Amino acid sequence: MADFTEVSVLITGDQTLKGLAKIRSFFVAMFPAVTLEFLAAFNMVKQEISGDAAYINWNVAGFFALGTDTLVVKDGKISVQTFTAHPAG
Repeated sequence: MADFTEVSVLITGDQTLKGLAKIRSFFVAMFPAVTLEFLAAFNMVKQEISGDAAYINWNVAGFFALGTDTLVVKDGKISVQTFTAHPAG
């Protein structure tokens, strides 16, 4: 959470979360699924940074076929992050 501020925004496929408390609730709900097996299967496909924007494309074998995040960083903190993950089929 140290990367976010009270004015940060996290946009997912089904919700837009603003501020530390709401963004924290997203990560608290997600982290139980991040097991050692999950981490071992994580594969970063692409990582691109241009100015204040960063894009990552990733997958997790057996968990997610495709995941993407886009981050806009201002003054060393995440201003806006988008997150999408498509389950492995």
